Amino acid sequence: YFKNVTFHEPQIPVIYNYTGKEKEGEETIPYLLEMQVQNGVRMRETINLMLDRGVKRFVEIGPGKALSGFVKRCVKVKNINDVICVNLETSEDVKDFLASYQ
Repeated sequence: YFKNVTFHEPQIPVIYNYTGKEKEGEETIPYLLEMQVQNGVRMRETINLMLDRGVKRFVEIGPGKALSGFVKRCVKVKNINDVICVNLETSEDVKDFLASYQ
């Protein structure tokens, strides 16, 4: 699918769940995306890297709270305070959330 898609280098840091890190060396974005849907992901490493870089706000979009729970467990292990997890389960939740920032 990605053979006909043009990818540009990200303007902001992107952490790929497949590796739990940013793109390195000769890795390509299509390769990392393909591997991410075909393999397990490194969610703990991804969240820990974000926490280590000072991320304090996490937004989970979609049903359930699995990722938010994972963030909370990582925060507890690292003994970090003032991290906020927001769950947006419906499109209406997303609209309301975005409206609150305008």
